[in-house]
Amino acid sequence: MTPPDVSRGAEVRAGLRGGLPIGLGYFAVALAIGLYWARGDLPPLASAVFSATSMSSTSQFAGITLIIVKGGLIELAATTFIVNLRYLLMSVSLAQRLPAGVGTLKRLIMAAGVTDEIYAINISRAPLTVPYFVGSMVLPILGWTAGTVVGALVGEVIPDSVQSAAGVLLYGMFIAIVIPPAKKHHEVRIVMAIAAAVSILLAFTPGLRELEVGWRIIISTCIAAALGATFLPVPEGTR
Repeated sequence: MTPPDVSRGAEVRAGLRGGLPIGLGYFAVALAIGLYWARGDLPPLASAVFSATSMSSTSQFAGITLIIVKGGLIELAATTFIVNLRYLLMSVSLAQRLPAGVGTLKRLIMAAGVTDEIYAINISRAPLTVPYFVGSMVLPILGWTAGTVVGALVGEVIPDSVQSAAGVLLYGMFIAIVIPPAKKHHEVRIVMAIAAAVSILLAFTPGLRELEVGWRIIISTCIAAALGATFLPVPEGTR
């Protein structure tokens, strides 16, 4: 029988191998976040803390936007909470697959690494083990954090014209995120259209356009999600 410590070591190494391509992909995507960070004249090294504690491109984009426009803390907290709400569902799903006896501290450590991609490579494992999960989150966290810092440092030295052009990368990143599911599911396309329409309405309607950008994001997200969940529910047994 393999000793428990050897088994745990093997699981960690397997997790590291599983997380390697995710970490490389995260590094490339995080460069765009770092460039956007630099465009707001924010301290480059602070981006490391920001990325290490929030591995979500969507919430970071929203958070950086609010920081740049000097939005309120409640606005920032509410925006990131709503945008990241899906991770709560993922965490519940993962928790149900953990063996009995996994303590609170281990669960909290795992929670820091719950992202779409890390969730995807772990949810199908039977059994789901803490060593594999922790191993699978190490390189993605490092890649995401390092990519943001590199992007922020590069953004400090490149000309403004190049920096503005590089800002297109951020929007390209979001397009790359939403297009694959939108091509497969018409429900996703409808919810995207609703969110865009509500956002445009809030941005140009007198009396509403005075709302701070964070509250516009919150309202658009809530309305689109509520309408999608009510009238376009995902059939049971599909994802």
